[in-house]
Amino acid sequence: MDFLAKLALQRMTSLYEMRENNEAVDVHFIFDNDPSKRISAHKLILAAESPVFKAMFYGPMKEKDEINMADTTIESFVAFVKAIYQHFDAVNMENIYDVICLADRYDEQNVMDFCEKFFGLNANANNVCRILNEALRYRLTALESSCVSIMALHSKTILKSPSFLEMDFDTLEHIVKSQFVFCSAKDKLDACFKWAHHSCVTNAIDLTPENLRKQLDSALLHIRFDQMSAVEFIKYEELYPMFSFDEYKNIMAKINKVPVKCKKQQRRLT
Repeated sequence: MDFLAKLALQRMTSLYEMRENNEAVDVHFIFDNDPSKRISAHKLILAAESPVFKAMFYGPMKEKDEINMADTTIESFVAFVKAIYQHFDAVNMENIYDVICLADRYDEQNVMDFCEKFFGLNANANNVCRILNEALRYRLTALESSCVSIMALHSKTILKSPSFLEMDFDTLEHIVKSQFVFCSAKDKLDACFKWAHHSCVTNAIDLTPENLRKQLDSALLHIRFDQMSAVEFIKYEELYPMFSFDEYKNIMAKINKVPVKCKKQQRRLT
């Protein structure tokens, strides 16, 4: 660490200690409309780090000195504020998903950068799907590349991990069509079905074939059905009849390497 960086960190440490001791604080964040549940800070520090806070405190529609907070917990906000003061020890794998959400909401780039590095250092086969979810949501390209590298090494383990079921649809589709997920088409299809099943249960949706297919939407179009045998696909379709007649016909044509004729060709043949 060079001299200037060390000096800046020392100053932030002094300011952090002042905040901890409630010295010169001039803004208070209230939770659950309970004055006893509040976090205090310095407007100038928050405004210097976040354009959103700057607008809140010094803009034409500036907030009062006490701000009622919603859509977050006091524990997560404490970790976020500490990170703004360059004290990142409060951030861990349990609260980082809330912290990065707050960093995005308040456009706090330093905390966002820290979260990206933290995710990269702690990503593994068991949590990479959930971390990739965050990388895609917040457009963290370096973190996305790290996740892809892990996926390439542990593809089968990742498809069976609990975090695979917890990601959103965009991440599911990203994984299904990724050329770096090295596993069979059947493994991907099994994983997709389990994800759809979990999605229906989580959202209290009836477990009908139509609803399962609706959950998967366009993600199924990226599966290489031509790498499955006809017997494998037919057995799967008998167990989980999710496909329409046209989809079934097109998939069987791909499996049997039969070109699907366009309407113009069909008219000519007729």
